[in-house]
Amino acid sequence: ARIPGLEKSDDVKIVLNGNILQLNGMMSGKHASMKANTFFRVALLPSYIKQDEVSATYKKDILEIRLIKDKNVLSKEIKVK
Repeated sequence: ARIPGLEKSDDVKIVLNGNILQLNGMMSGKHASMKANTFFRVALLPSYIKQDEVSATYKKDILEIRLIKDKNVLSKEIKVK
């Protein structure tokens, strides 16, 4: 994701809960005429993620989040009675 205006990687918080990814943070105005803005995004992921293997980097206004699918999540069919 392109996120211009972040001063440092601490300005963004990433939370992964099951298959829901949340991003929030604050972008500062680089010029005196610009205001600081907060942002909040939620993404529903198509599958569950291995939480121990999530990584994120922020370089040159680009936030990169690497996620690996957890293939060990079992699905269960429920019969209707």
